[in-house]
Amino acid sequence: MESGKKLDIKNEILRKCIHVGYSAVPFLYLFTNKQVIIPVVIALSVFMIAVDLGRIKFQWLQNFYMMTLGKILRSHETDNSKSLFTGGTYIVLSSLFCFLIFSKNVAISAMFITTFGDTSAALYGKYFGKIKMFGKTLEGSLVFFITGCVILYFMGLLSGVFLIPALVALTITTVLELLPIPIDDNITIPVSFCLVFLGMSVFTGAGCGC
Repeated sequence: MESGKKLDIKNEILRKCIHVGYSAVPFLYLFTNKQVIIPVVIALSVFMIAVDLGRIKFQWLQNFYMMTLGKILRSHETDNSKSLFTGGTYIVLSSLFCFLIFSKNVAISAMFITTFGDTSAALYGKYFGKIKMFGKTLEGSLVFFITGCVILYFMGLLSGVFLIPALVALTITTVLELLPIPIDDNITIPVSFCLVFLGMSVFTGAGCGC
């Protein structure tokens, strides 16, 4: 969901840098295991939810939050009647869901696609895209898909029995990222990728992608 105010280039880049910064979490998971990463993401989830709920209850917290992060927030993120949580909270919650439910490499890939893919698509599409669709650009979607392919290749999902499930999951996720779905991208991207990959793996008998 990209509705709301348009950010200038400086604040847009800062927002996406923070977005990419969350890739540290799947990187940590890459070199550890579920027993390590789940407590970390649970702690992050509790903190992010507490901050978002606290902003509603305590005016001083809302003022401080807006003073520090207000310039990089979309309008729907500052209006609690439109969205209870910010994109930052949604990405933490979606990573917790993916890490808990899906196999390691698939969940990590989904989060890398969310951080790197969505960021590259948004920045390229915003400043270089020409062909507009649903408030986004086809060029941005192409960059999203290419970035996803690079991620899947290095994660080992773009070869062997995982090739078809990975490509189908990425293609559908790319389409969903382009469409004006009224759900935050930080939810639709990782969850849709994991669900489609799982469904295709079962259908093709490719296994879970561990």
